[in-house]
Amino acid sequence: MSSRGVHIVNGIIRSYVPTKNYGFIKGQDGKDYFFHLQDLEDRSQGSLVAEGLAVEFDPEPTPKGYKALSWRIIRPSEVRYKEPDCVLLSKCEEIPGWVILDKSRWIIHGSASGSPDNAKQSLKARAMAIGANAVLSMTYYKTTGAEPSNAGSGTHYFTIHNFRGIAAFAGKPHVRGDINLEEVKGRIDKKARYLKREFEKKNRKRKRISVLVWLVVLPFTAFFGLGWWVDGLKEHPEWALFTIVGLVLIFKYGRPRRIGEWLVQSG
Repeated sequence: MSSRGVHIVNGIIRSYVPTKNYGFIKGQDGKDYFFHLQDLEDRSQGSLVAEGLAVEFDPEPTPKGYKALSWRIIRPSEVRYKEPDCVLLSKCEEIPGWVILDKSRWIIHGSASGSPDNAKQSLKARAMAIGANAVLSMTYYKTTGAEPSNAGSGTHYFTIHNFRGIAAFAGKPHVRGDINLEEVKGRIDKKARYLKREFEKKNRKRKRISVLVWLVVLPFTAFFGLGWWVDGLKEHPEWALFTIVGLVLIFKYGRPRRIGEWLVQSG
């Protein structure tokens, strides 16, 4: 019971903004009550405050609405969190209404030639690939891509939209949350390190194939191509096929494109 000795109202915390230490309680009387953490009777329980938590309080009308005073938690329980329904993006190091449970040491990049929105979707997908549900300190930048012109000659240059930021995991305290802090600490770093190692393995394999192409395929292609040019197609028609296959292999594997460059460890 409250020490005030006035009418006590029970309710459920309907919303809570951890970064601001305030929120709203839905009272059993059907009214919404504003509350602040500083009015919690047992301040040592401040870390237990979460949405869905049962509380009781002294109601007080104010010019702006109803306020909960001298409120307390009825049944304290372990703090758990629920995660957002989609990946959150923020230009700052915080996200209003959410707690940053784990800030990784990895910077991710998202890119697309269509539009900035497509680049954001790329960033979100890559965040999810390493177990993140938030990107902090997000910034935008442009790069230029090039491809053969549709006209058949020359080069077509185009804008590539890019976003980058720090991968993180965000959660909101909730009594029915299914995540605890220990489960997410370090999880992004672990997944990112594993994925980066896999990228490097594939890049080394591609490089070995490239070296093989230049050392083996190129000489044979040059040999058959020269023979085709000297002797003509009628003498050795298969040489033309060998030459074409060799050129295709050189074009495809001779200059391997590195993968995983969107994932960079910071610091």
